Amino acid sequence: MKIKLISLAYIIFLSTSIFASDLFVDGSFGITPQAQLSAFNTQNMKLQPKIEAEASFNLNYLEYFKTGLSAGIVYAMASDLNGGWNYPGFSGFETGLEIRMTMPIFDVLDFGGSLDAGWYRYNLTDSMFFLPSVSLYPAIRIFEDEHTKFLIEIPVRYYFHRQADLFMSAGIRINTVIR
Repeated sequence: MKIKLISLAYIIFLSTSIFASDLFVDGSFGITPQAQLSAFNTQNMKLQPKIEAEASFNLNYLEYFKTGLSAGIVYAMASDLNGGWNYPGFSGFETGLEIRMTMPIFDVLDFGGSLDAGWYRYNLTDSMFFLPSVSLYPAIRIFEDEHTKFLIEIPVRYYFHRQADLFMSAGIRINTVIR
């Protein structure tokens, strides 16, 4: 019994020391020009210009894995009037839980994903709405030193909009990470 407790304590110590040696916190910031795509059952697809500013704080485990929290603000312009209708512009606030991995085989490739929630208001109205979403963002590291990292990311977000057949956005972002 005593040997089992000692070996269990050693395993716990060893595993925490491995994580503690590489455990650190970083923060990142990025501004993303995007295209918002909307499709409703009887209407044509609509495209809206959109911009997002997002910051995140991450806890890094080992060298290739991190989790974190993100928050951002969003502004989307109204779509055009082709087909006799438009999707109104909106602005809002988004939060999310992130998971990121660096591909150990290709050290410059990063891949991330998040579960997000957003609270929005249609422009020129008092109508507000809530949308959960999921995001994926592959990235390439373009620069990295001891304290700073720059990534080019392609974030793609799918919104769970119950009235839309398709409600998603994609863009390109230069993300700055500071350790």
